[in-house]
Amino acid sequence: MTTIVFGTQESNSLSLAHKIPTAVTLNTTDTLKLTFQVVDESSVQGVQPHQTFLRFYDATTSEEGIQPIRVTPGGKAKFELVMAKPPPIFPPTVQGIPLQVTLYLGKPEFTPVALDLFDLYVPPSLPPSVHPDEATFHPLPEIKHTYAPDHRSPHKFVSGVFSGLVLAPWALLLGLVRILSLPTTSFSDDVYSGLEFHHA
Repeated sequence: MTTIVFGTQESNSLSLAHKIPTAVTLNTTDTLKLTFQVVDESSVQGVQPHQTFLRFYDATTSEEGIQPIRVTPGGKAKFELVMAKPPPIFPPTVQGIPLQVTLYLGKPEFTPVALDLFDLYVPPSLPPSVHPDEATFHPLPEIKHTYAPDHRSPHKFVSGVFSGLVLAPWALLLGLVRILSLPTTSFSDDVYSGLEFHHA
């Protein structure tokens, strides 16, 4: 590894052994520039890590932002943080709470490295806007079903009376049909059978 140099208005060197004791403070008009080169100590040749990213971490809220960094085949990289337009990955910030800035390097044939660089104070972020449908994502109250009581059966006597009233017309109808269906004798036959004719 080699020296990491950062700067806002002036350049400052960082030690890889420990993070700098003085925190970096940025205003809305400041820009943080971070440049570094990764080299193999044995060959003193530039090495391109497989993964390189900065982590901005708020220890009080556990919010974090991960910013990937592009490294050239020669191991050189640079990153700019423009406070007038922070990157989307930047975590929400609170007044007076620093962000811990850590550089992570990884390559299969080398031991991964995590370098605690410095604490960073930035202006507080605006509270997140409320989505118009945000209330629909809240848990709804439990649905409680109300069942009607079982219907009570009427008294057997009342039920029998009404059943009789319903069946009475049918019984009368069946009786009339039976009477009308009986065989009948012609009146004229009865009259003529009782008469005797005599000749003078």
